[in-house]
Amino acid sequence: MRRLIFVLCSTLCLALSYAQAEELRIASASDLRWVMPTLVDEFVQQNPSASGRVQVVYGSSGRLFGQIQNGAPFHIFFAADESFPVALVEGGGANGEVFAYAQGGLALWSRRQAWDSDLEPGADLLRSRGRIAIANPQHAPYGRLALAWLQSLAEWPQLENRLVYAESAAQTAHFVRSGSAEVGVLAKALTEHNEMQHGHIRQLPDAPKVQQAMVITQAGADNELAHLFYAFIASEQGQAIFVDAGFYPHKEPE
Repeated sequence: MRRLIFVLCSTLCLALSYAQAEELRIASASDLRWVMPTLVDEFVQQNPSASGRVQVVYGSSGRLFGQIQNGAPFHIFFAADESFPVALVEGGGANGEVFAYAQGGLALWSRRQAWDSDLEPGADLLRSRGRIAIANPQHAPYGRLALAWLQSLAEWPQLENRLVYAESAAQTAHFVRSGSAEVGVLAKALTEHNEMQHGHIRQLPDAPKVQQAMVITQAGADNELAHLFYAFIASEQGQAIFVDAGFYPHKEPE
């Protein structure tokens, strides 16, 4: 009887270990909130055994980077700025190569203000009277991108005092939806989703762009699903999904 109990317990422990090993935990920049579910669905279609085993947590890249550095058990890190995965590799917290999966751009989004394409973007933005929301540039790449673009405008001195800071790119949109801000300067890809179409959007194709990248963490080094998902993102199908979602193709190193 003792031997039988030992065998059953050992089998159960092995099964639980296998199940845990096969889970895929993704740390994702919040600007991927609309595209990541599509990527996961397509991946699961190709890998049915992954069904129900993929978990995604969204946040600002800086916050997620800090969590991974402190031992959060994510298997893949999708950042809105390649500097975070590069730093993770350099610090020994990631395994393998950093892959730039897309470039992100900026857009203006407002619930009430209709944009005037005859005006330069800065002058058009100046027409709004309320607060201007951007992600916190201290830990959100799109916040840094938005701030750099705003500071490049001749109208910057008149706009500076109207800024409010959100936690992430996604929360920037929430500030506008809730009325806490009149305008959001946020990730272009977020404005492509149906939920954003009830507002007014002005794309900023000439504004700076950010190279977004992913890496497999040390926690994901032996995780088969992590490596399969990484390969799927790098495939033509994965890259096409990003473009369809409003991202720019990633820039090849010169």
